[in-house]
Amino acid sequence: MQKYDLFLILSHNLSETESPAKIENIKGVLTALGAEDIKTADLGRQKLAYPIKGEKAGYFVNVFFSLPQDKVDTLKKTLILDNEVARYMLSLKKDIPVPTETSAVTSVFDKAPRQERAYVDHRATIKVAEKLERVEEKTEKVEKTEKVEKVEKKELNLEDINKKIDEILQQDNFIV
Repeated sequence: MQKYDLFLILSHNLSETESPAKIENIKGVLTALGAEDIKTADLGRQKLAYPIKGEKAGYFVNVFFSLPQDKVDTLKKTLILDNEVARYMLSLKKDIPVPTETSAVTSVFDKAPRQERAYVDHRATIKVAEKLERVEEKTEKVEKTEKVEKVEKKELNLEDINKKIDEILQQDNFIV
């Protein structure tokens, strides 16, 4: 015997009295197939995220049970042929956390409280980075101009210039 979790979406056309009767009908099908430890959790009428077979709402039901493996195909065929079952999902479970009280489950769509996150303004970070780049560019320009000024500050003699001119004129490949 394997443990299963059957999630059903029943047609929204069922009334408040017909949906429990339909759940009992499905329990009867399961017992006829030899299922044991049948427990149900009626999650009530819920709005669907998208239309299924033209329906925008449905009754959500969760059924926990144990069933022989050879009867699973029969159960699937029965659910497919049932017009009041819009969708179903049958999952094989090793350890099913079965709820003890069905009234404890209120909704599938209950949201956990959101954790607060610190707000980070990325635009400000980008602006600071751009300013930093501009400052770096300016410091590079200042450093270059300081180097040029150091080279220019070197004192030149008239004698040094004349010597250099003479060296250039004495070269063999110099063309006048």
